Amino acid sequence: MSGAVRPGSSLRPGSSLRLALFLPLGYTHATRLRQEPARYAVLVATEWLPAFLALVMIEPAAPGASAARFLLAYVAFISLYEVGYLANDLLAFREEGGGRGRLGDAPPGAALVAGAVVVRSGVFVGATWLLGLLADPRWWAFYALLASAFTVHNLLRSPALRLVSFVHLALSRFYAPIFAFLGGPSLALLAAPVLLHYVLLRALGYLESKGISNIPGRGDTAFKVRYYAVLVAPSCLLTILTGSWIPVAFNAWYLAAWTGAWALGLGRGRAARLDG
Repeated sequence: MSGAVRPGSSLRPGSSLRLALFLPLGYTHATRLRQEPARYAVLVATEWLPAFLALVMIEPAAPGASAARFLLAYVAFISLYEVGYLANDLLAFREEGGGRGRLGDAPPGAALVAGAVVVRSGVFVGATWLLGLLADPRWWAFYALLASAFTVHNLLRSPALRLVSFVHLALSRFYAPIFAFLGGPSLALLAAPVLLHYVLLRALGYLESKGISNIPGRGDTAFKVRYYAVLVAPSCLLTILTGSWIPVAFNAWYLAAWTGAWALGLGRGRAARLDG
């Protein structure tokens, strides 16, 4: 059953959407990925795997242990991050009216939203406990700042100013599954590659989606291939300046991933985009 409201129904969200409100990654699937399964491959290749590979390259732990911690940290992150998605979609529904946004003809009710927030908070605390991070102040500060970034992002009306909070959210998406397991110097070493190879491309998409800029062909996979080809020289420069192979490794990974997507025919449209 679709999450959309059927004609003649009582204007309540469909059962799949109601269930998705409670499941980590479920809301992202129901509102952003369900109709475009190719975006799952893009998500894995350009978001999850680069962050995990960075963790494995830097952290001395065994890959199996790193994978378990990475997945738990991601579950904790997405459980709360999707609450921000929901808040954003509810605001869009109020501003644009029903039928045009991700929530269909009627948003979930307040009781349903409150229940989802309670369940997701419980999942977050449980994952935090399993990771042994309940007493880690850096963990809680990260998520307090994430909540503030989402609040600011949803309250600001200026698209240009919202770009700043968007950058914060994009940085959080990449760092969330790995920051708790890495020291400050390692995270600082990752900052420039993450900004260039992950955040900047997303920011270009955000600017275009808000009508601030016009970038012909940006939705094409071929554009991503050219983007990372141009980044070869800056990546080499960062490697020389930092004495680390991570910038070049990031560039090689993203260039190969998008070249593969292009070769497989993932051309135009949201299947080749990561803006939402």
